[in-house]
Amino acid sequence: MKKIVIASLLSSGMLFGSLSDSEILEIFEGSSATIKYSIESRNNLPNTNYEEIKIKMSDGKNSAYTVLYSDGNYIFPDIIDVKNKISYLANFENEQAKIALENAAKSLGKLIKTMPKNSIISIGNDKNKETKYLFTDPDCPYCRQDLELIENKLKNSNLKIILSPVSSHGITAIKKSIAILNETKNLNDDTSKIKILRSYFSSDAKIPQNISDKKVDEYKAQVDKIFDTGAVRGVPAIFNAKDLGL
Repeated sequence: MKKIVIASLLSSGMLFGSLSDSEILEIFEGSSATIKYSIESRNNLPNTNYEEIKIKMSDGKNSAYTVLYSDGNYIFPDIIDVKNKISYLANFENEQAKIALENAAKSLGKLIKTMPKNSIISIGNDKNKETKYLFTDPDCPYCRQDLELIENKLKNSNLKIILSPVSSHGITAIKKSIAILNETKNLNDDTSKIKILRSYFSSDAKIPQNISDKKVDEYKAQVDKIFDTGAVRGVPAIFNAKDLGL
């Protein structure tokens, strides 16, 4: 979602009497005509005289959270425990980032469930090993290096490979991805699948021919959905199947 930015209304403590929800929300009045603010929760910080106030910001479709701190008279943007070297704002933001990543992973898992089975290359089928999803790009130099380690990965894991070219690699990487899927879809042995992957991941691999613009557009749309989840932020990227809900 788009970042919701709060103007620096809190550069110094703001004095109130008895702080009610409505008085706290007055801070945000006039800051945005499209964003609505509400109190999500109010909890005392352990072993302090301060309260953590979680604020929900919503545009009707997307939501995000920010936080304020209060001692009952003043509101602060952060409380820093110097002795224990704790920034409560940093702790809050780290927790929100963790939650965002977990939600993104769940969204990615739901998307994978809707993808055609022939768009995922399965390598390894050992019931005693965990399954991991690998997102990779035939024109990515780091992905090429990672592919060289695939046999080591297979010692401990089964792999589900989803070819996900980054947008900067353009149509060439998309066509290579489609060609790889076309050539591996009827194969049963892992060695042959890996050989085909390496042939197209090679830095001197030729651009596949006879792949229609329609196929390119369809595959690009699928890849765009993968990155839109926010879970895959670059390639190579690997996830445990259980973290994706798969």
